[in-house]
Amino acid sequence: MTKLLLFSLLHFIFYGNNDQLQKTREKYNKANSITYKETAFYPNPDTDEVSSWTTLYSIYYPEKSDFEFSSKSGNKEQFYKDEIFTEVRNDEKSYYRYEEKINQKEALESSRLKQYGPVSLLSYDWKYVDEATIGGQKLSHYSVIQDKLEYEGKRITVEFHIYISQENTISQFERKSYVDNKLGQTITYKFDDYVFNDSKKELEVKIPEKFALKYFERIETLKPLAKNIKAPIFEGNDLNNNNKISFKNIPKNKTLLLFSSTNCGASKSVTEFMSQSNLTFDKNIKLITFLESNSLETAKKYYQKYKTNYPTIVNRKDIEKEYGISGYPVMYLINEKGVVEEIFDGSDQILSYLKK
Repeated sequence: MTKLLLFSLLHFIFYGNNDQLQKTREKYNKANSITYKETAFYPNPDTDEVSSWTTLYSIYYPEKSDFEFSSKSGNKEQFYKDEIFTEVRNDEKSYYRYEEKINQKEALESSRLKQYGPVSLLSYDWKYVDEATIGGQKLSHYSVIQDKLEYEGKRITVEFHIYISQENTISQFERKSYVDNKLGQTITYKFDDYVFNDSKKELEVKIPEKFALKYFERIETLKPLAKNIKAPIFEGNDLNNNNKISFKNIPKNKTLLLFSSTNCGASKSVTEFMSQSNLTFDKNIKLITFLESNSLETAKKYYQKYKTNYPTIVNRKDIEKEYGISGYPVMYLINEKGVVEEIFDGSDQILSYLKK
């Protein structure tokens, strides 16, 4: 082999494939949006079974580290826009958000998209390995050592591998874990059906109108009150006239406590019914409403549109947590002894009771 030919070959190996990696990065960063299909394969070494699922993604302005995105897998859809993460669960007729920004940040950073999505993977310092053929497709193979550690006297190494197509797209990702240099588990992600779009189309967050709002943190930590237990006492100020509202151990009347939110479509359907109907209660039943709101100003604007004649306590998370409110709307019926008599969870149950 002549020196010139050898030099050309070495130049291709060390620079030509790096050029391809760079062109791939440029292609992803140049697009205003990217849609693709991801299929993940997680093997269980103990049973030789492989779990798999498919997710459809759309990434918006991928050159930004905090890029916006949407995804769909089965009955679940996720959206991240304007620094708000939303998960819509269509089978539950609910959507979930994080109550605290720090929890949202931690969840996003540990998500599969941020760890193993093609946009995030391209930020690693990859080293060229070789040319590979997978599924009849010629691919350029790169790797990087993602982690090295010792645990209980054993050396654990985690390697990342990507395979780039001739069209400059990441076709496959592998996460290989080794224990004392012996291969353990290999997780595989396949990416296909790419569409790169240069138009300045914005992400649309689609939440069905009457879906209930729930919070991830509260679902994990709070449980609704059970029937036949004593209801917590509380005091608060009425939004409309600032009168003191007090709920004591032994109320004189039966009391309905309705917890809702300005951001919840299911809550709005209940509030709309209450404001438009000639809703009246037996003289022995008292209604107190609670409104989860970002501010007093937001709550007042809300009730300019939905006018009701019932006392409302605004933005009292302490009371909501006492009553185990993890999502909206929820209504409790408390009897004359201050004991929980009935629980109505969701707009269907609440409206059914109110319409009686």
